[in-house]
Amino acid sequence: MKDLALTTSGMPAVVLGGVRYPMMFSIGAIKEWAEYRGVDFREAIEDGWQGNKLTLEETEALLGVSLRAGDRRRVVFEGGSPREIGPDIIAQLLDVMHPAEVWAALVIAWDQAPREPDPPKPPESPLPGGESSE
Repeated sequence: MKDLALTTSGMPAVVLGGVRYPMMFSIGAIKEWAEYRGVDFREAIEDGWQGNKLTLEETEALLGVSLRAGDRRRVVFEGGSPREIGPDIIAQLLDVMHPAEVWAALVIAWDQAPREPDPPKPPESPLPGGESSE
């Protein structure tokens, strides 16, 4: 499928209309989620987002928080302008994504920190003193 991908830092991203929307949970995103839930930051960290108790509205909010955090990171590290990630994009994604895809992407974004991309591998060369092509 070309609609779900991983960024070079290993974070999930959704591709919609040829545009990649990375997902992540930064400290700012967790603060935003805590404010949405009406809890403090510590409670949000300790309790997570309790996927088995989320309503559709909360799922939309959580997906939005993750997409906005991913976009902020994209702007900082890749440049470009911030994208508007509003209810229309979130609704469009939820209309076409299987619930398991949404949950899996959110779990990865919540549980895993972005990592440095793997350095490119040099091309393999014959070992010194090995067989020649003659």
